[in-house]
Amino acid sequence: MMRIHSLVIDNVRGIDHLELSGLPETGVVVIHGDNEVGKSTLAEAIDVVLNEKHGGRSRKIQALQPVGKDVAPQITLEATVGPVHFRITKRWLRKKASELQVLGAHPAQFTGGQADDELERILGAHLDRALLQALFLRQDDLGEGISAVGIPSVTTALEKSSGVAEEVVNAEDSELMTKVEAEFLKYFSARQARPAHAYKEAIDTLARAEEKAEAAQEKLASLEGVVESYEKILEDKKAAEGSLPLAKQERAEAGVALEKAQQAAEKAAAQQERVHLAAAEVERLKLLEVQRGELKAGVEAAVKDLQRTAKELDAAREKASSEAVAKAELEEQLESAQAAWSAAREQLKLARRLQAKQECSDLEARIAKLEELDTSLKRAREALRAARDIKEADIKELRSAAQEVAVAQRVHTATAPKLLLSAAPVTEVRVDEDTLAVGEETVVKLAEGTRLEIGAVTAIFEAGAGSQEDSGAAVARAGLRLKEAQDLIGCDTVEEAEALREDYRALREELGRAEREWQLELGEDELAELKERHRQLAEEVAELPAEDIDLRTAEEEEEAARELVEAKEKALAPYRDSATVQEVIRW
Repeated sequence: MMRIHSLVIDNVRGIDHLELSGLPETGVVVIHGDNEVGKSTLAEAIDVVLNEKHGGRSRKIQALQPVGKDVAPQITLEATVGPVHFRITKRWLRKKASELQVLGAHPAQFTGGQADDELERILGAHLDRALLQALFLRQDDLGEGISAVGIPSVTTALEKSSGVAEEVVNAEDSELMTKVEAEFLKYFSARQARPAHAYKEAIDTLARAEEKAEAAQEKLASLEGVVESYEKILEDKKAAEGSLPLAKQERAEAGVALEKAQQAAEKAAAQQERVHLAAAEVERLKLLEVQRGELKAGVEAAVKDLQRTAKELDAAREKASSEAVAKAELEEQLESAQAAWSAAREQLKLARRLQAKQECSDLEARIAKLEELDTSLKRAREALRAARDIKEADIKELRSAAQEVAVAQRVHTATAPKLLLSAAPVTEVRVDEDTLAVGEETVVKLAEGTRLEIGAVTAIFEAGAGSQEDSGAAVARAGLRLKEAQDLIGCDTVEEAEALREDYRALREELGRAEREWQLELGEDELAELKERHRQLAEEVAELPAEDIDLRTAEEEEEAARELVEAKEKALAPYRDSATVQEVIRW
């Protein structure tokens, strides 16, 4: 029997948060509401939290995810199953978790896979799982509900209630369910209860017929429009035929008038052409008169221009001669400045290459240091991999197990039966095969079957079912737990485990320091790229002379030579761009 005390649902389908508490232990709880408000989700939430593991990703679990939200479905159920009162919380899909709290006389707590397994054990021990599955009946899953008739526990309950013989009920149930299933399989599939066979074919036939009817209806509507257009065209044709005789008469009259108008237009065009020819002749004669006057004036102006041009030509030739001399001197100076600039550039290139030689030396030292750091880093990583990382929780378990063994042994020793003997004078007492001299108080430990001989008296100890046996079992359990803890971390004592843990921490800190020093020295570069750069620089500077050229001085000399070339180029530019020669040619 199961009683549900409370249910909390977060981010399940369309439910953001829902909490049901204070549910009665007897009677029937009815949940009502409009369609699609989440009534079925409540039953499904109980089903999933009891029967699905928190790490699963089945379609049933995927269906819990709210649409359009990046949140994890979570369900908490508090219930009593048989004698066990528990609270189970499960979260799926994101940040998966499972936590089971057993409440009541023997409280316990489980997490993760242990929580799932313990819940399954509780349900299996105190519930009929087949009947539990049948109780979660969905609106769209009638097949599972019908199959509940064949559940053994239901059948047994019906037999006891009705008083009918077991074999009769079984036979009737089996025959009924066989017929129901056979009839059901005529129209639906066995696994998913979907339409199949003749029922599916009928649905498909109906769909095809509806498609054909819809297409025929659309075709009929289009034909009705064609008929209406055709009828309108016939009406327009009849109206046009009625007005055709009048139109033919109007066309004949218009033809006669057009012929007369064309004859008059031809006469007017001939007369206009003669007028245009006479006007053109008048304009030509006027233009010839104007051109004669312009030619006369042009001859007079040309004589004046010839005299002026002779004077301008003499001046342009003199200017061109002086510019040619100045240009030749500047070109000679420019050539000398360019040669000096070229030499300064070569000297600067050599200075920069010598600078690269120093850079190559510095880079070689840096690579050597990086390789040394790399060797240290590899040694630290190998030492850390060889060391053992003992967890604090494992050390706590070993310490707790050792303490439990010590306590159990003290309890066992305290509960062990003893016999206190004393005698005056000293008397010999035989204990099993040993002889003891008893004077002052002597302790004799007793075990099952211990034999004591005191003079003529023999005593045999028989231990009853006392606490010594329980304490001995506790010592054995504690010893087994201690052995498991020792085997887990490979240490016999807590001190040894703590020493190994401290060694691991020191190695990890050493590795961290080595990694920081390596990264600080390397920066954003790559060691392989630095080596390749060093190789290239070594090749570049291999043939350089052993001399020292000041880079700054070389740069200043190259800059001065360049500025001199630019000044000469600037001074020569006006002579190169001079239009004097072109002026001579033009004049």
